Amino acid sequence: MAAVIRTITSAKVSYAGRISYWNKGFVIASICSYLVMKKIIIFTFTMLFLSKAVVADWSWVAESRDATYYMFPGKILIKGDVRKVWELQDLKKITWKGERSFRYLSEYNCANNQWRMLHFTGHSESMGSGQILSAKKDAVWYVIPPATPRMRVLNGVCRF
Repeated sequence: MAAVIRTITSAKVSYAGRISYWNKGFVIASICSYLVMKKIIIFTFTMLFLSKAVVADWSWVAESRDATYYMFPGKILIKGDVRKVWELQDLKKITWKGERSFRYLSEYNCANNQWRMLHFTGHSESMGSGQILSAKKDAVWYVIPPATPRMRVLNGVCRF
């Protein structure tokens, strides 16, 4: 930064060897614009890397005519035959409540082919972002039908 200041000030020296009032303003404006541009570039690159990291955490599981299903394989909790995993459902059509995606914490019983939803949130934007429009807790176990996205998740988490 000192080199930038020297370069700018040396180019704007008046005949008397001093920087005139107008040139001081130019130097200050140049430094400020340099700092602002540097912050913008750092912010842009940070947001690009963070947004890719957030999307990259979800693994694609299946796709139906209504939604695309993802799971978060980085944090599967194992307790005997039971697995806990975060899931994401990205809808192709908006619900009547305005939901575009659902995030839920699921529990799978690998021995009995059962599933239950422990915590559920409906979001206003895709990929579980935006405002939370609905929330629900459920502890009822359901039998998983074959050849469904839920069965694919069960097969995936029970491999661990």
